[in-house]
Amino acid sequence: MPINFTYLRAFHAVAAEGGFSKAARALRVAQPTLSQQVNALETGYDAELFERRGRGVQLTTFGQELFDITNRLFACASEAEEILAGAHDLTGGHLLLGASGSHQIVPLMTAFKARFPEPRVSLFVRNGDDLIDALHNRHIDIAVHSDPPREPGLGRTLIKVDSVVVLVPVGHPFASRTSVSLKEAVSEPLILREEGTHIRKLVGEALRRKDLVPEQLMDVGDWESIRELVTEGHGISIMSEADAGRDDRVVAIPLRDPRLEVSEYLVYFKERRRLKVVRAFLEMAENAVADPSPSWLDTRRTEEDS
Repeated sequence: MPINFTYLRAFHAVAAEGGFSKAARALRVAQPTLSQQVNALETGYDAELFERRGRGVQLTTFGQELFDITNRLFACASEAEEILAGAHDLTGGHLLLGASGSHQIVPLMTAFKARFPEPRVSLFVRNGDDLIDALHNRHIDIAVHSDPPREPGLGRTLIKVDSVVVLVPVGHPFASRTSVSLKEAVSEPLILREEGTHIRKLVGEALRRKDLVPEQLMDVGDWESIRELVTEGHGISIMSEADAGRDDRVVAIPLRDPRLEVSEYLVYFKERRRLKVVRAFLEMAENAVADPSPSWLDTRRTEEDS
């Protein structure tokens, strides 16, 4: 039977908003009307899409599969609407950004908002694997990623290359050193980002090449917590110079034997570049990369994979 897009949009709104009341307000329809539309969709296809729990709802497994599709469907519809509108002034839109650490993209967000104050900008902080999934599912438009996959349609702009450092608290025996070897670092309690992050993969590969195993290892899911743990003496960490940040309570020392680097890219699907808000952000970033004055942008190259 032909699918009813009004019913499908009703389902999508309830799934996105987490309930019928919020979805009705978002679509500006009466809640009984919205409930009838969702019920008609479930009845017409003999499918249970939601588990009703008090005033809230939870997607069933089948409902989650459909929601993944409607996310892409309505993202494409919004893209088509914006392209057809063809307006030249960037007075609206919603830019969805992703990064594994906020410091990686906040300078670009600040520059973008100063130039284009009207569009909404959202930031989602996830690890690298989750960011690529979010790009595929159209949950975000652009991600900052250290090791993006090479696949058709995926574009990338290299915005920064950072040295890898060892982060120790002030007063640590390493704090006065000019460099620390990987072998020396793993003799200390080590605090690293979780599996699925590029730095963990980079350090893991270096450890295997050197046949080294950390004596103690703690996994932590964000850079801010790692810096706090290092400050409080729970261990030392290995991270990029940018991730180390500026904090008088800790000291960042260059890693040697081996020396490692982390590249940061803006990653996006090239078809999304047709959206005015996405195109404006990327063009601004590429211009910033081409300008040698910002100290945080020290490498200049734009690359699009075919």
